[in-house]
Formats: sequence, structure tokens, C-alpha cells
Amino acid sequence: MAGQQQEEIETIRSRTIEVKLSDADVKRISEKAAAHGLTVGELIENFIGDLVCGTYSNGSDERMYAEQWFERCWFGMFPDLTFLRYLIEWGGLDEVIGAWENIKSTEENIQTSEESLASGVMKGRGGETYTWKDITNGEGTPIYSSKEEWEQEERTVISDWREEVEADKQTLSEYWNEYTEQKKEYKNGTFEEEMKKVLDYWREYQSFLEGKSLGENDNG
Repeated sequence: MAGQQQEEIETIRSRTIEVKLSDADVKRISEKAAAHGLTVGELIENFIGDLVCGTYSNGSDERMYAEQWFERCWFGMFPDLTFLRYLIEWGGLDEVIGAWENIKSTEENIQTSEESLASGVMKGRGGETYTWKDITNGEGTPIYSSKEEWEQEERTVISDWREEVEADKQTLSEYWNEYTEQKKEYKNGTFEEEMKKVLDYWREYQSFLEGKSLGENDNG
């Protein structure tokens, strides 16, 4: 446990969270924190630590009361069973995101390779073009003895990629079917609608992790 805490401590750095407050609430929270020798940021750090049993917390009682507060609020009492919530609670979020991203990148690779097979021309990262004859090993020796050999290897790679895509789609399907089975008595959103919530959350989380403001609009 101490080792894990030390790893977490090493990642501590300033984060920016946007909150909407009235001028009056800004004054109230500033005075409440200052009266106890804290900045507003330090006060929020302490509350978050207790709420999520974080890297630092103020003790078991504080964690218990923070959790009770959360559960008694409207968002804690009546949460909708979204696909995102299901994945977070059952520990499947990283696997689903990984499968989704792998499907997208692998399908792009398949399309690129199929276009190269059709034209016989490949494109490098810098936009330069080349053919199978230009592919060499580290010593400058051509890897392929014929165009047919190169084509066969490309088809094999494409076939392997398609198998990867199918395996990842199966992963998504299994999680989705388990989720809809749990929620069968309620109206379900479509897979596309629910995955949008998952991906929107993931993009926001990644931006926050990278130091961008949590809550700012991502127009990129």
C-alpha cells in the first residue's frame, strides 16, 4: 500500500477545474477556507481526498461522511445506469476504450494497406511514395524478391488485422450485452448513443490528465 501511495504522490501536480459559482459563493468559500488557514484549492483537495479515499485523506470518519454526503445528493441517490457507469463500476472501462481505439486504428491500417495493394504504391509518414522494390532491411538489402511476395505478405497482415478487429468487436459486444441484460427492465439508449457518452468522458478525462482545464470546451 505504501508503495502504491508513493507512486501516486509522484504524480501530484497542479490541476485546473472550472466551477460555476456566484460572487457570493466565491466570497463564502474563500472566507471559510481562509478562516481555517487554507486556500480554496487546499480545501477542495482535502474534500476530494476524503470522497474518493484518495492519495491523502483526513481519516476513516471523514471518508465515511464524505461518502454519505455524496449518496444523499440527488446525483448519488438516483443515478441512471448508463453504459459508462456500468463500465466504471464493473472495471471494464479501460478494456472497452482499448478495444474501441484499436478497432478504429486497425481499420485505418487495413484501408491504407488495401489501397497500397490496389495501386502498388505506398506512402510514408512524410508523404513520400515508394513501392515494394524500395523496402530494404537495415543493410540496404531488398526484403522482397518479387511484387507477388510483397502482396502475399500484405494480404496476410490484413487478414491478421481483420481477426484483431473481430476480437475487439466481440469484446465490445460482450460488455454491451451484459449491460443491456442488467438494464432490460428500463429503456436503453442505442450502442452508439451510450458509446458517445463513454468517449466524451474519456476525452475529458485525458484532457484533464494532461493539464487542461476540466470543464473547458474542446473545440479541436
